[in-house]
Amino acid sequence: APYQTASESTTIPMYDDGTHGDLAAGDGKYGVTLAAQSTKTLVRYRVAVTDSHGSWTYPDSYEPNPNRAYFVYDGNPDRNLQEYFLIAPDSTWSYLYANIWTHDYQEATLVAEGIVYDHVGVHLKGMGWRVHPKKSYKLAFNKNEYLRDMSRLDLSMHVPVVQKLVHDIFSEVGQVNLGTELVRIYRNGEFYGVYLATESTNSSWLERHGMDGDGEVYKASCLPTGNGYVADLRYYADTGLYPQMYEKKGDALGSFDSLIDLCDQMTNTPEAQIVSTMNSLIDLDTWLYNWAVHVAVFNDDLMGQNFFVIKPAEPGAKWRLQCFDLTGAFNWLGTAIGPLEKEVDYHGDPFNYCNEWQVRVANDATLRNRFLTILADVLDHYMTIEQVHAMVDEYYDYTLQDRTDEMTIRTEWNGGVGPFVMTEERRGKIKIFYTNRWNWLKDTWLPSQGYTSPANAHPTIQITGVSRSASGFEIQWQYVDAESNPCTVDLYWLDKKWSQVEPIPGGQGLPAAVGSFLWTSGLPDEEYLDRRICIHAVIRDTVSDLPGHDTSPHPLQVWENCQQVLDAGYGLAGDLNQDCRVNLEDLSMFLNVWLTCYDPQNPDCTALP
Repeated sequence: APYQTASESTTIPMYDDGTHGDLAAGDGKYGVTLAAQSTKTLVRYRVAVTDSHGSWTYPDSYEPNPNRAYFVYDGNPDRNLQEYFLIAPDSTWSYLYANIWTHDYQEATLVAEGIVYDHVGVHLKGMGWRVHPKKSYKLAFNKNEYLRDMSRLDLSMHVPVVQKLVHDIFSEVGQVNLGTELVRIYRNGEFYGVYLATESTNSSWLERHGMDGDGEVYKASCLPTGNGYVADLRYYADTGLYPQMYEKKGDALGSFDSLIDLCDQMTNTPEAQIVSTMNSLIDLDTWLYNWAVHVAVFNDDLMGQNFFVIKPAEPGAKWRLQCFDLTGAFNWLGTAIGPLEKEVDYHGDPFNYCNEWQVRVANDATLRNRFLTILADVLDHYMTIEQVHAMVDEYYDYTLQDRTDEMTIRTEWNGGVGPFVMTEERRGKIKIFYTNRWNWLKDTWLPSQGYTSPANAHPTIQITGVSRSASGFEIQWQYVDAESNPCTVDLYWLDKKWSQVEPIPGGQGLPAAVGSFLWTSGLPDEEYLDRRICIHAVIRDTVSDLPGHDTSPHPLQVWENCQQVLDAGYGLAGDLNQDCRVNLEDLSMFLNVWLTCYDPQNPDCTALP
């Protein structure tokens, strides 16, 4: 069985005799050779040492993780997605499914990217989805054994491909949202489905993104109800309501005073001061870009839920907005759970069903025009019909085999393919919906709001090439500024998974006219060396109040060794010995067989094999 309990443990002696993988005999280094295990087997171990002074065990039995472990797996090279293995006794799954609303963590093991995270906690997650046969999970890791510096990880089952696509759109417009990755989940060795692995916003998330972990994180957790209360950043005089409507991450018993003050100012600031107040409280443009993306894909499932507000601890830092659970995008729930032939409504008004801060934006002429300008810019430059259709097709093709496995193996999700898997028919519905949505926003809704384009158009930039040289990466771009204003370029890298818009050292404030930059230092850490890394460029001029963005269309690969270069198909024809250089050694190999003939159709050939 893939899950092993203490009752199945075996004691195996270690030796210092030079014959058990311990190098030389008598050198004080002990080793043991373990029997081979079948694929998908978890092996736990502890090391006990006894001498004349007593005994010592590693790890100590009182540690949160009292053992070390490795996982035997033969791999699945025909699938594209990363594979995660959740392992737990049957009693754990029975308890969780019998207590779907519990927040009490149960013990389990996660294997991710070949690394075992043992004795982690797991419970079900999701406000409305816990009743569905396919479950979502939240994981809690032991201290000092975090997954990519994350103390918590969410594994979401609903429309993972669509959610991932929208998260990537945030990156296209230069906005940091949440790190995400599409993964295959196995439960006790059995394939369970395609999921979206997502960062969980808390104090460790703050630290992971370069902020002080003492910042405050609030999760909205109260939908509109009959009593009129809703977690929409509206102010309520009864301050005792806030802990009931918002969950404070990391410091659940701490004061809610900061959040109450934010809601008070959002709600009660007079109209004449609302522009200056909002600019002083929040990073306004990032909130508006976030809203614009949601409007473009028609994800209106943010009223009282599915967002965090974050107050960084750094002096002078402004409130940040973080969104999750993007399942409403492209009217997905209407096209997926309802009949596919159903006529979907693509002309929902962006100013309907809004949180309090959005109401204040909509009701103020200056703020409203700023939002309309950003929305139009997003639609014109980063979310055109062609761009979004291409992203839909890319993810459809990339996940085809993994989704096919879920459709053929996991048919119990609602008795068939299930509402959360992107089929060919649903891909077409998404593209039709977005085409209609984009045209309605551009041709009908924006003009109805009295929107006019800014007099000074912001510059645009296109990354034209990223190539590797002996000293680093050469990044090239072209740009256009209609008014010929002086422009500067900032360069970032991201992997569209767990890293988002990280600044490239020395690549900030570059004169746009130089057209290139050589990235030589501060390359990504080792954990990203085998990931697909993209370059993101931001261009600004001295007049326009919006920047331009572009992300390289093809990811670059940071290679560790020659073999990775060859495996990627970048070997040179003259590199006969495949050492990633063409030199006299290759010439010698060539000359050794010069004029050798081995053509069986040629009677003059004598060097036939």
